[in-house]
Amino acid sequence: MLVTTECRHCQTTQRAPYAGGGEIDMPTTECHGCGKDLCENCEQFVCTGCDEVFCESHKITYDGEICCADCAAFWAAEAVRKLRRASDDQEDARDAAWRRKIAGIRTGLRREVA
Repeated sequence: MLVTTECRHCQTTQRAPYAGGGEIDMPTTECHGCGKDLCENCEQFVCTGCDEVFCESHKITYDGEICCADCAAFWAAEAVRKLRRASDDQEDARDAAWRRKIAGIRTGLRREVA
């Protein structure tokens, strides 16, 4: 038997099977962030990083991707690590160029002293 019920989060009404005993069997998905039971009409998204379902209050757009806060934080930390590695590589290249220049100056000074 189908009955009309209302979602307590989005306040939409829908027809759902009556399971008996006072319970209505409305299909829901649990928000991975806060545990809300989301019906098919609730605003929700699937994170592109972890593939979990979240309600819209947890939605973050990071670098064009729709994701949860944990995945956005992970990707941001990865980006920072890449920038630091690139910066360290540039610094190493500058240090090597400086050492070659100093070595050349020392070689020239040794020739002048001799």
